Amino acid sequence: MRLIIDSNIIIAALLRDSTIRHLILYSDLELITGEFLEVEISKYKEYIQQKANINETEFFIIFEKIKDKLILIKDELVTKRIDEAITIMKSIDNANAPVLALALSIENNGIWSDDKHLEKQNKVKVWKTKDLMEYLST
Repeated sequence: MRLIIDSNIIIAALLRDSTIRHLILYSDLELITGEFLEVEISKYKEYIQQKANINETEFFIIFEKIKDKLILIKDELVTKRIDEAITIMKSIDNANAPVLALALSIENNGIWSDDKHLEKQNKVKVWKTKDLMEYLST
């Protein structure tokens, strides 16, 4: 399964050694993100370190392990569909436009996100972690 992974899933994986982290690190999922992920995660780095009770070195070790499992797409590809994504997300939450633009730009089976706002659009299927776990267990 080929999924666009939202930053909220990455943040959850950084916060604790959880089901989400195990899915990222050990499943056969093909997980795709954009270069914008680095900027997004850097905004929350101190928050993540504090909440996860980890130092900067531990943060970078975990983040590098996660990034090793991701397929990184150049932002140039995302910008080709950003206007369309902004139009779709305009009345919902424009912060999600980059992940939607990425999903509109390449072949995929949906977006893995636990963000309620993304579910309000109807262009791309959104997989919540719970739904993904159920699907993978069958």
